[in-house]
Amino acid sequence: MVLFYLSFIILYILLLSAMKRSWDKSRLKLSHPPVSLSTALLIPFRNESTNLPGLLLNLEKAVPASVEVIFVDDESHDASPAIIEGFLREKHHLKWHLISSLGKGKKAALSTAIGYTQAEIIATTDADCVIPEYWLSWLLQPFHQDQVQLAAGPVMIRAGKGSFVEFQQIEWASILLLTQFLFSKKQAAICSGANLAYRRSAFLKVKGYLGNGEHLSGDDEFLLKKIVRHFGTGSAVYINEAEALVKTAAEPGLTSFVQQRVRWASKWRMHGLSPNFNAALFTVALAVFQVGSILLIFGGYFSQLVFLAFWFFKVLTEIKVLGGILKQYKIHPRILRFLKTSMLHPLYVLLVAPLAAMGNFSWKGREQRVKY
Repeated sequence: MVLFYLSFIILYILLLSAMKRSWDKSRLKLSHPPVSLSTALLIPFRNESTNLPGLLLNLEKAVPASVEVIFVDDESHDASPAIIEGFLREKHHLKWHLISSLGKGKKAALSTAIGYTQAEIIATTDADCVIPEYWLSWLLQPFHQDQVQLAAGPVMIRAGKGSFVEFQQIEWASILLLTQFLFSKKQAAICSGANLAYRRSAFLKVKGYLGNGEHLSGDDEFLLKKIVRHFGTGSAVYINEAEALVKTAAEPGLTSFVQQRVRWASKWRMHGLSPNFNAALFTVALAVFQVGSILLIFGGYFSQLVFLAFWFFKVLTEIKVLGGILKQYKIHPRILRFLKTSMLHPLYVLLVAPLAAMGNFSWKGREQRVKY
């Protein structure tokens, strides 16, 4: 066991270091003007009356007037539609629209909006997000290459108080690192609809969400995989620049946080044997190995030294690698937060894994239940 953990930590350090080198090499420079193709920004929403006032002001400043913005109401039963209607009445010069979804769920809302617009490029974000001023310039830059059909960008938790927010920020850094690494290895499998753009023609060509529409989640990942399968691995690119970063709200509590992670992981059944499944399996195996290291404490003196070395170098590597990613986005968690996150993360993974295997979760007041 001692030899196993010594080998394991060496491989872990080498892997994270290789992923960070790939991250650094992928940095872009904005060398092309914003794409002249017509663009529509789609924002599906459901009961977002708390977030919409801030979002509307943010979009007015950050989105060029030439961009069509379409808000799609997904059966809200709060004041969300009224807030948007009130805003649009005062902004006649904007090419903004409020429509109602013709179906149920986020995928139906997006499909409704894509049928409503004739724009060549579709960009998407969420109602609880904040976008930077030149976000679209960065996100749309790759489309000057004809082979590019989809571009994905980074998403990060907004700053907030408390260790739970920093825990989520550090975990998001690991998600971004894995996302970019898979894209760089032509195995693109993860992206976020909060920061996504694709050609409308590509969406129609792959028949949108046909084949996975019954799953409440996955409007981003399933579409990514369909586009890559149809157009090839070079058709999807990832942009990790700070100027392309979209910020989203942290989950307020442990229950909502676990439900979100279960929702994300529950798509494993539909992904089958794929980079998504392999990444999930690796994450669970890594958590098992980390928790299992506690057995070293009950060994001899050398085993205990290996235990301390294992965790020391693991945390040190994560501070260097994940901390470097967060620093790029002007986020600076304290070292103690990395230590706590490194110790707690494997426990939370082992909590989420069996729940995700069952595939049941709640989201936006709706429930997903798997029939066996």
